[in-house]
Amino acid sequence: SIFEADGKEMSQSKPGDPSVTLTRMNVDIDSLTADDLVITDVKASAVQGQPGKWHIVVNSDQIVGSANWDLSGGNLGSVSARFSKMHIPGKSSDRIKTLLESSKKAALPSISASVQEFQYGDIPVGAVRIDAKNVITDQGPLCRINSLTVTNNAGSLKAAGNWRSKSDTNVTTLQAQADIRDTGRLLSSMGIKDAISGASGKGSLEISWQSVKLR
Repeated sequence: SIFEADGKEMSQSKPGDPSVTLTRMNVDIDSLTADDLVITDVKASAVQGQPGKWHIVVNSDQIVGSANWDLSGGNLGSVSARFSKMHIPGKSSDRIKTLLESSKKAALPSISASVQEFQYGDIPVGAVRIDAKNVITDQGPLCRINSLTVTNNAGSLKAAGNWRSKSDTNVTTLQAQADIRDTGRLLSSMGIKDAISGASGKGSLEISWQSVKLR
């Protein structure tokens, strides 16, 4: 594997020296493991074109795309990302759940992202778009999900809602509209084979759930 970083001469600087500024990183790794997520044949670069503004490009077997991360506004900033492919193993769900439930703040950047080919575990979800903004309100941190759309050969789903960190719980609410063109195909993509053939329909739902923070 290869890791390169461009900036000022860091080997001669003291830890915490504010004059040391990292401006570029290049990564070429055969296999990268982060908890349960394994990414193979990773080639990535990150360039800080302006202070606090990073452009990131990733090309791997599981994830292909680019993102702009703007940290100039403070906190975790905002991310704008476009991916042609993103395959996430289903077993990573426990880690994602832990991160959300143990957070004392809405520790996520505001995000506008699209994935042309999103797969979760063995389920080919399809094209996904999300636009969410994190704000601080009088009642605590709030992640406002302005829009979430999922589109595949079986139909489409459009949703909006909130994720709020409040007291000792995290509360999620979503309002969604579904347009299903082929229920049989949808169930088949989720591993439920030959349960039904064809069948279309539309529907709307509102769901809310909460989880207790880990301590």
